[in-house]
Amino acid sequence: MKQMKKSILGMVLALALLVTAALPAAAQTDGAAKVSGQELSEALFGALDWAKKGEDVLLNDAFLETAGIGGEWLVLAASRAGLEEDYSKYLDALTAYVQEKYNEKGSANAFSNTTDWHRITFGILACGGDPTHVGEDANGNPINLIADGVYNRRDEKGEGVLPNQGVNALIYGLLALDTMRYDVPADALYDRDAIIEGILENQTTTGGFAWFGDSSDPDMTGMAIQALAPYYSSDKVYTYTSSIQKDEDGTPLACQKTVAQVVDEAIESLVPQQLATGDLYSPWSTGPEATVQLVIGLCSLGIDPEQDSRFLTEEGNTLIDGILRHRNGDGSFGSGGMSTEQVAYTLAAYTRLRANMRDLFDFRAETDATQFVLSANGERVCIPVTDGQTDYTVTLPAGTASVQVVNLPLGPYDSADTAVGEVLAVTDGGVLCIEVTGRTGRATVYRLTTALEASADSRPEETEPSPPTGVPAAASAVVLLGLSAAAVVGLGRKRG
Repeated sequence: MKQMKKSILGMVLALALLVTAALPAAAQTDGAAKVSGQELSEALFGALDWAKKGEDVLLNDAFLETAGIGGEWLVLAASRAGLEEDYSKYLDALTAYVQEKYNEKGSANAFSNTTDWHRITFGILACGGDPTHVGEDANGNPINLIADGVYNRRDEKGEGVLPNQGVNALIYGLLALDTMRYDVPADALYDRDAIIEGILENQTTTGGFAWFGDSSDPDMTGMAIQALAPYYSSDKVYTYTSSIQKDEDGTPLACQKTVAQVVDEAIESLVPQQLATGDLYSPWSTGPEATVQLVIGLCSLGIDPEQDSRFLTEEGNTLIDGILRHRNGDGSFGSGGMSTEQVAYTLAAYTRLRANMRDLFDFRAETDATQFVLSANGERVCIPVTDGQTDYTVTLPAGTASVQVVNLPLGPYDSADTAVGEVLAVTDGGVLCIEVTGRTGRATVYRLTTALEASADSRPEETEPSPPTGVPAAASAVVLLGLSAAAVVGLGRKRG
């Protein structure tokens, strides 16, 4: 059965490669992927097999003891790769851990680091749980990791402390917030723009991000790209003062940038750090850890890291080659534990990109790119989309004044100028224009012309047809059906 799962995944990846997804011109290469679906599958599941440490299942009794203290990364890799395991066991263990810490230390100090809230959020979601209701605290209130760990992250005095762990807390906080695109209350300590701005403020002079200092660290830069990816297509300009960059007088630099500008600069900052072997150089690591975060970042943008000409060496090596060269004979990567788990969830992210599935940290249901779905007066109206057709007529119930968008024809890396859930006003004969931008950057404008059904009051009054001359009115309907008056009398007698 285990081998069958791997073979099936390999076939899925092979089929996905048959569909050539065009990439932005600046990042497109001419060659096909070097690593086959089968090779990718073997590397991914080989790493997960190594992590089992000889056990039949990954989530064995010994592994359950890591719930809450770091096992979440391997659970994320296994779940997002589609490995069949009993995730409910880990979810139960993780819930028990969270409840214990909350009851012991309270919501402000339940965990040592702010990023613990975020890592546990990923683990909860990977197991099919709800991070906004992870058991209950000592007062019987639902434990909400998104509120306590992100938008209302505060200390016991009530002061906001989300940025106190550095830019990585802002990065992983934004990733956690966007796993299910959670709403942020109006009275929250931190909204999305505040978190995004906090990340942008930490951009280095070279364009990337770092744990500390003013040089682009590939690990932190890749993480920042992942968090900012959902906002890449936004035209919002952020005005902020840099926490790192300074002008000639030593004054903190005033900046005005879009997320796309920052992300593009961050990617470019890592190009000079690519080695001839395909992986990235880092003073902190000689293994694959320096490369994996950028690969996930590119995947989050819908860019195939094997097809990005910016990261193709003169020797013909890609970022994926750079990661796979660190594979050991036993299936592990680099130095073992942390290296292997990072590679595992990176290869899971790349597998999902090839299969045109949502990215690693996007836990929403897969999109339906085949239709528009609108809700009008409680009725669902489906409009199938035909390739090449952009104009459609939509018939809505009489009296409809607005519709709610239930589904848009989006791929997992596409965006639209209209949000799912948005309410749009409609009129009879009016036109809804919805622009969808694909992962290639090409925009398609759909025109939905709305037609309202006639109401009962506006329909022509229906009158009964007059009976033929000489036929009693009571028998007229039957006569019109071709029956004679005599037949009517006969039918009446039979019923009696």
